[in-house]
Amino acid sequence: MKKALIIFSLLLVAGHAFSQYQWNPQISGTSSYLFDIYFADHYNGWACGTTGLMLNTTDGGETWNEQSAPPNNAYYSVCFTDAQTGWASGYAGKMIHTTDGGNSWTSQNSGSNTFLYDVFFMDENEGWAAGGDHGNYPTFINYREILHTTDGGNTWQVQLSQSHEPLLHDIQFINGNLGFAVGESGRILKTSNGGNDWIEKMADHFYHFYGVSFVNEHTGFVVGEYLGLPHVSTVFSTNDGGETWTNQTFGTDESLLDVYFIDEYNGWAVGGTATSASLLYTNDGGLNWMYSETGSDKALSSVHFLDLNTGWAAGYMGTIIKTNLATGINDSENDEQFSVYPNPAGNYFSVNIPEPSDNRTTLKILNSLGQEVYTNSVGTNTSATAININTSNFVNGFYTVLLENNSRITLQKLIIDK
Repeated sequence: MKKALIIFSLLLVAGHAFSQYQWNPQISGTSSYLFDIYFADHYNGWACGTTGLMLNTTDGGETWNEQSAPPNNAYYSVCFTDAQTGWASGYAGKMIHTTDGGNSWTSQNSGSNTFLYDVFFMDENEGWAAGGDHGNYPTFINYREILHTTDGGNTWQVQLSQSHEPLLHDIQFINGNLGFAVGESGRILKTSNGGNDWIEKMADHFYHFYGVSFVNEHTGFVVGEYLGLPHVSTVFSTNDGGETWTNQTFGTDESLLDVYFIDEYNGWAVGGTATSASLLYTNDGGLNWMYSETGSDKALSSVHFLDLNTGWAAGYMGTIIKTNLATGINDSENDEQFSVYPNPAGNYFSVNIPEPSDNRTTLKILNSLGQEVYTNSVGTNTSATAININTSNFVNGFYTVLLENNSRITLQKLIIDK
C-alpha cells in the first residue's frame, strides 16, 4: 500500500510537470492586434492582424519581419499549404495569395464584401472561406457566408449565403468532403459533400463559438464563450463526427478564441481579456484541462502547433509566444538513474540503466491517465542494461516511465509522437 501511495504521489508530480510549459515571448516588432498565426514548418511562419499587417519568420520566430501585403483594414486569417503557397482573408471580403512565401502578395477577387474571418485550404487548389456580418444601421440584420474555390482562389463560388443568420468565425475540412464551420449563437455546421450542403448540428443563443479543431472524422472540439450569467469560457467536444456535442465551462470571465489539437488527446485553447491571457492544455482528450503560464498579460487569439514539441500563440498588442514541450517538461524528480531515448519517440524507444546492480528492477510505463500499459522485470548486472520497447501500438501522448528497485522509485517523462 505504501508503494502504491509513492507511485501515486510521483504521478501527481509528473502530471503537474506536464502542465508547466516554458512559453517564451518573441519580439514581433508591432503593437497591432494579431488575429492569426500559422506555421508551414519549424522555420517558416506568418502572423496577420489589424491595419493589414502581415508578419513572417524564417527562423522559427526568433525574428519577425513585415511583408508588403495589399492594404486592408485587417487580415483575420492566414493559411499555407507549404512554405511558399498561402492565402490570407480579411475585412470587406479581401483575399490575397502568395506563391513565394509572402515576398509578394496579390489580391484575389472573392466576390464578397463581408468579413472573411477564416480561410482554409486542403491543397494548392481547393479551399474555403467563412465569415459574415452583423449588418448595418438601422436593421442590423445578421448574415453568414461560405465561399469555395477549386483553382487556388482565382475564382470563388458562394456555397452558403444566408441573411438573418449569425456570422461564422472558423472553418475546417478533414478531407475534400467532410467539413465543419462554427460561429455565433452556438452555430455548428457540417457538410459531408464538400460544402454543397451545410447542415446545422447545433444552435444555442447562449453561446458564441470562435474556433474549431478536428483530428479525424470522429473527434473534434469547438471553443468560445457562454453568454449567460456568469459569462464564462467554454469547450464543446464530439466523438461521433459532430452529430452530438458535450460541453465544459470554466469559471473565468473571458472568451476562448481558438483551439488546436495535434491528436485526439493533446490540445490547446487560448483566449483572455485585454489585461489577461488564457492558455489551457489537455493531454486526455479534453476530460481535464490545465492552465499554462504564458508569461503575458495580453489576450491570445490564435494557437498553432506543428507537433507535440513545438507551438506558437499570438494575440493582443503584437504578442507572440512560443513553447517547446520537450524542454518545457520539468525533470526535477528524476535523479538521472536511467535514460529514455529517443524522446520524443516514434514506434520504439530504449531505456538505459547505467548503474550496476544485482537486484531485480521492474520497469513500468503509464499513460497520461495513470493506467499501466507496459510492465517488465529486468535483471541488471555490472554492465549497462538497455531495453528496447516497441510502441507502435501506443497512442500519441505523454507517458511516465517508472523504475522500481529495492522499494526505490525513479521516473522519466516520455512523449510518443508518431
